[in-house]
Amino acid sequence: MACILIIDDDPELRDIMRRVLEGAGYTVLEARTGREGLHHCQTSPIALVITDMFMPDHDGVDLLRALQTCVPVPKIIAISGGGRLRNRDALVLARELGANRVWQKPVSMIDLLTTVRVLLAGDGDASAR
Repeated sequence: MACILIIDDDPELRDIMRRVLEGAGYTVLEARTGREGLHHCQTSPIALVITDMFMPDHDGVDLLRALQTCVPVPKIIAISGGGRLRNRDALVLARELGANRVWQKPVSMIDLLTTVRVLLAGDGDASAR
């Protein structure tokens, strides 16, 4: 099955998402920071990244730009509890920077599984955001 990377500084949210995704048969890696997440993308074939837009060491803008340089470029789900980055709504900015899906926290685990399946099946083009 595909490898999914969860990047979020909230250990409880990472743990819940990891357990749900592993229960569905996916391989899951976790990162607490954007820098740690980028390292995983550069050293492992990652099919999908689920990332928070606000983290201590990297904001979502820098992270999403860096993810676009990974080979292959992973599908991306950007999540946020709300807020602005660089004077813009974080999730609007995430869409503009290539996120395939954007979600406001809290994240429904049913929606998570459904969206992951759609994106990894290849049906997750930008028009479906």
